[in-house]
Amino acid sequence: MDKPELLRRVEFLLVLVLTGVPGWTAAASAEPLDSAAFLVVDEQDRAVYGYDPAGSLVGSFSLDPSNSHPSSIAGDLATVYVLDRGTKRIYRYQSGVLSAVSNELRLGDGRSLSRPSGLAIRGGETWVLDGGRLAILRYSLAAAFSTARRVRADGEVALDPANSRAEDLAIDDVLLYVLDEIDKRLCVYRRSGGELVVVSPILQQTDGNNLGAPSGVTVEGDSIAIVDRSRKRVLRYPVDEVFGGTAGDQVPARDDFRLSLDNADARGLRAPPEFVVRPRAIQLTCQGPANFSSSASLRWTVGGVAKPGPTFDLTCTDSEESPALPLRPPNGVTGYEVSMTIKEVIGGRVTGRSCTESHPLPVQHTVCQTPLLPGSRAVFSYD
Repeated sequence: MDKPELLRRVEFLLVLVLTGVPGWTAAASAEPLDSAAFLVVDEQDRAVYGYDPAGSLVGSFSLDPSNSHPSSIAGDLATVYVLDRGTKRIYRYQSGVLSAVSNELRLGDGRSLSRPSGLAIRGGETWVLDGGRLAILRYSLAAAFSTARRVRADGEVALDPANSRAEDLAIDDVLLYVLDEIDKRLCVYRRSGGELVVVSPILQQTDGNNLGAPSGVTVEGDSIAIVDRSRKRVLRYPVDEVFGGTAGDQVPARDDFRLSLDNADARGLRAPPEFVVRPRAIQLTCQGPANFSSSASLRWTVGGVAKPGPTFDLTCTDSEESPALPLRPPNGVTGYEVSMTIKEVIGGRVTGRSCTESHPLPVQHTVCQTPLLPGSRAVFSYD
């Protein structure tokens, strides 16, 4: 063994020992990531970068020296987990400082992993994509960080042979999403049972050109985000356009943003759950003998900046609510402003008024409550 390799191993062993000593933390340069809507891990810089919903860099922190081959990222703003394809371990960082290193991850039969490239954590379950073994492996998060030297997978999903260049992994309550670097598609597997459910169209840039080297994916709520390390961009796609069955065999990104110049070797992507907004809906409810209609527009508040939202028309009667109109706010939205005109129709006569109201999220609100006639009321709700 040559001297540099020996020193590297000694350094790694010291990290494993010292991180278990109360009061000791590994050195790291860290900037606040409190407003980060996207986290990207970079192998060349050995760092994690955070971006706000508009794509501006808001902070970063350096990885521990032994975490030298980061391949994927998971977690939230307080606790970040980084998978290392070299050591085949998971590194846990809290507020940008290394707090623990997992046991070595192994296959269920005890054999070594080949090319661990994707990490997803949901509750107490940890899923690791091994592109070399064409498998997604499940571990207990508690067992991975126990006192044992190695931990075996307690479950496995075999990848479809066509999914041969699996690069990263995302998760929701039911499904596993595997990004294929060569095909530029997402292959979706069921967590329980492991069967292949659907394959997405080819994911493209906003202008319809091909992706370069898609290397990270996150799926949260109604949006999918992909990081492309060769194009140095994060691209966002609505879930219903990717899997809605109307996109054909290609689907362009809805929007994108460019990575920081320093973030030149992006390998994994996560949207912290604190900044994920689930699909919401608007509805007009009528009470009383009158019928109501409304025309309205919304503006979202994202990062303190107002951004244009949808316009819409809703109509209801005293016996039936308007249909719920689904909305897809951008990730990171913290509030909204609604401007609307409610009209009441009584015996062919139209009366009404306009109103503008602003509200924070995520709280259900009733806005522009409009009593126009004793016993009648129009209520506009955003839930």
